[in-house]
Amino acid sequence: MSLGGLATAAAQGRGAIQFDRDIRPLLSDHCFACHGPDGAKRKASLQLDTREGLFGSLKEGGHAVVPGQPDQSALLKRVTSADKEELMPPPKTGKQLSVAQIALLRRWVEEGAPWSPGWAFTPPQLPAAPAVKLSAWPRSDLDRFILAALEQRGWRPAPEADRVTLIRRLSYDLIGLPPTPEEVDAFVADKSPQAYERVVDRLLASKHFGERMAQHWLDLARYADSDGYHDDYLREMHGYRDYVIAAFNRNLPFDQFTIEQLAGDLLPDATREQIVATAFNRNGPTTSENGADAEEYRLRYAAERVNTTATVWLGLSLACAECHDHKYDPLTTRDYYRMFAFFDQVPGNPLANGAQAKPILRVVSPDMHDRLIAAEEELQRRQAALRKLYYEPRSDWDRAQAGWEQRMRDTKLEPMRFGDWRLTGPYVGPIGERFPPERAQVDGDRAAARLFKWVSPPEAATNDVKFTAREGITFLQRDVATVAGGIVRCRVNTNVTAQVWLNERLVHASGRDAESPGAVKLFNVRVPPGRHRLLVKLAPTSPKVDITFGARESTAHRMRVETFKENKTLDIPWAKRSTNDATMVRRVFRELHVAEIDAAQNEVELAQEQQTAAARGSSQVRIMADSTNRVPTHLLMRGDYRRKGEQVQAAVPATLGSLPSDAKADRLTLARWLTARDNPLTARVTVNRFWQMVFGTGIVKTSEDFGAQGEPSTHPELLDWLAVRFMDDGWDVKKVLRLIVTSATYRQASGPVFSNQYSVISPKPGSSSEHWTLNTEHFSRLRADDPENRLLSRGPRFRLPAEFIRDTALAASGLLDRERAPEGRSVLPYQPGPDLWKEFAFGESLKYVQDHGGELYRRGVYLFWKRSVLHPYLAVLDAPTRDVCTARRPVTNTPTQALALLNETLLVECARVLAQRLLLAEGLDDKARLNRAFRLVLARPPTEREAGTLLALYEDSLRHYQADEAAAKKLVVVGEFERSPKLNPAQHAAWLCVCNALFNLDETLTKE
Repeated sequence: MSLGGLATAAAQGRGAIQFDRDIRPLLSDHCFACHGPDGAKRKASLQLDTREGLFGSLKEGGHAVVPGQPDQSALLKRVTSADKEELMPPPKTGKQLSVAQIALLRRWVEEGAPWSPGWAFTPPQLPAAPAVKLSAWPRSDLDRFILAALEQRGWRPAPEADRVTLIRRLSYDLIGLPPTPEEVDAFVADKSPQAYERVVDRLLASKHFGERMAQHWLDLARYADSDGYHDDYLREMHGYRDYVIAAFNRNLPFDQFTIEQLAGDLLPDATREQIVATAFNRNGPTTSENGADAEEYRLRYAAERVNTTATVWLGLSLACAECHDHKYDPLTTRDYYRMFAFFDQVPGNPLANGAQAKPILRVVSPDMHDRLIAAEEELQRRQAALRKLYYEPRSDWDRAQAGWEQRMRDTKLEPMRFGDWRLTGPYVGPIGERFPPERAQVDGDRAAARLFKWVSPPEAATNDVKFTAREGITFLQRDVATVAGGIVRCRVNTNVTAQVWLNERLVHASGRDAESPGAVKLFNVRVPPGRHRLLVKLAPTSPKVDITFGARESTAHRMRVETFKENKTLDIPWAKRSTNDATMVRRVFRELHVAEIDAAQNEVELAQEQQTAAARGSSQVRIMADSTNRVPTHLLMRGDYRRKGEQVQAAVPATLGSLPSDAKADRLTLARWLTARDNPLTARVTVNRFWQMVFGTGIVKTSEDFGAQGEPSTHPELLDWLAVRFMDDGWDVKKVLRLIVTSATYRQASGPVFSNQYSVISPKPGSSSEHWTLNTEHFSRLRADDPENRLLSRGPRFRLPAEFIRDTALAASGLLDRERAPEGRSVLPYQPGPDLWKEFAFGESLKYVQDHGGELYRRGVYLFWKRSVLHPYLAVLDAPTRDVCTARRPVTNTPTQALALLNETLLVECARVLAQRLLLAEGLDDKARLNRAFRLVLARPPTEREAGTLLALYEDSLRHYQADEAAAKKLVVVGEFERSPKLNPAQHAAWLCVCNALFNLDETLTKE
């Protein structure tokens, strides 16, 4: 029976009709599309979502609803009319009311048509706990709300689950990992009345608690390691992920957690951690596609922030008001764009990617922080000095520029001419040593010129020269000639240091260390008019490095000069040029003719190398900031960025109240309003998601939508009680979770209970024994009456998230690395196929570089999340791409999932390593090995029937692999973890099959 069926049953005979639960959803589904909040689409001027519309006078006379008089109510007349022209909803909509629904409407009117403005839009008040008959069962008022609903239907709660089930359930809910056999044994042996609470407190204090909570929060925050659109460029946002984990671990109050993520940058004396938190609103997908409209995407990103904020904190589908007034909830398009004004002021280029997607903040370990700050300040100082050389007026340089402009007007521009490359080396010695080629060419040492000989490399006539597995120091030389001067664009591997001279003048010197492995360093060499000699010194930073060095004309520079000539810019007197033209011409001239710029550029490059070294192991996180020059916010007609309507100011949806009149309307004020005591939604929405995490479904199933189209609450008083307690307790996340998981409701068995040696938790003293039995017949009846367990007549049971299933196999096998990846980066696991990124994605991020060693075995929360090519294992097990905010993951059951779980490389490797672990353990026979495997995977020993089945599987597999030793040898080397040579391949493969079967049991994949 669905929730609607449960509600209808309640309304038809068990208690008074509730408008929010029974009537509003009916009107929303059948009437609001034409008679709801959207004034532009409203028919007959009839609005049924308000008190005035329901009970006010109709323009044709009468009233839609007359309390206590169903026969005088136009609403009932229209929904029961035999005239198809009069019948509502119109037959063409296919939304006719059922007989039961019409009866419900009639009864509501007969009972006086009680109305409320919507429970979700009214601030929660602490309700009194209901009286219950089975008074010994509840452990807190939470249980009384659940029990009262059960007793109203004549139901009773399930008995308490056994201790093994409870500790396994708790471990997954609080840390996302299975308990160890030792933890299970300690709990079973602990006879203290506080044994259960001690387990709860231990798990809440675990460092893995934050990792478990992050799995839930990162879906909401649409956290990913790539941009999403177009080429899905890679990004460095893992500093935000680590902030989330740390915040949950230290139990940061949820209101402060909210403020830091929405407005940490606006806090007085904001810390770097609080600024990193604002990456929440920079996590969304972005594009760097050539040809994309910057203004369109600036506004698109702002809309995404509005939609995410509304989902996460308000539980409202505010996105539906972007193009028109909401059809079901009291949210207008004006409300939408007033919220929009909080989020559309981010400075920077909306189409930038990587380190250019500003504003950004570099996140570094505490011990490197001071060094990095000093390096960044020095870099900024040197960059400022370079800019001064480029742009500051200087009378002597400006006079020289006037002469250059005259020559450019009279000179025909031609491409640079390059001679062939010549090569000498390699030379062995420290990088700072001056070898014969540089002594001869730079110092003018004629004797040194006789100590070496130039030769022609194979690519002598090309722009790029390549060497394979080069060791030692290599020199290259090339002539370059230019009529008007120009820029030579050079490129070299970043694991190669380069020094470049133009004639005898040093014009470039890179550092001694690799700057960013796998990338290429680009730099410019200024070449004045005339013929010159380019000398290049290349030194690998490690042995046997493949070297590529290229030098070619920067056509961009020549094209700028050509543009000046074509546009007659150089003919315009200086005093009459635009600021932009004057600045550009000055820069182009000085790039070629001001020698001081070479030294200043070298200083900048040296500072960049020092800053790179100081930042090694850091990440550049995109953060929030507001532009100093505010861009006006307009209502966009139909959501089209090209059709601007009225200008609006930042504000919250009118139906939810208003910001304090004396506060600035910014993100900080918005965040404080969201967590204010009189905000009707934030606390409810948040505790509902915690409930969903634990029980599989929220008290409001549609945790992303508390509006009229969302599913009504099963226990509205309980939701309000939890929300008020949450706020009263200082928004304490661990406290509210502790309250939930220590409840009698949570401790119930999820299925029929049979006695075994682990069923050692007893009823509370003095409680009735009748409700402590749950036989198969009773359980089947409950499953039929409430298949989704919405009323909590039994314990939670649902499939684990993809990350938890993976972590279970890693933990059971002993492979799990419980630390985060070095430098916090996301890890790249085994991937099926040669390279899925290359097959399905575009651009720079094509190549997939798999990790090795411990990085392969880290927790699922640290996996690399590429939006356009989500790892197939995650995708097939319902993990979201995180293109959008996800408040609840779907749970599907498909054959593809079974194939993935049986064949995923990591899971097969885990089965192989678990089998090896069992076989290498001393003193175990096959039965003992199976018992150990069961306890590592499922926390309990097998039943006799299970043991018989799996030992038979072992014997059958052993015979198969003894007959096909080649297949056995191939299977037992899956994955990179080292295999013990002591093991017999056939026996190892047979136990691998048993362990793989264990990993694929329904019970393994399910939280019982």
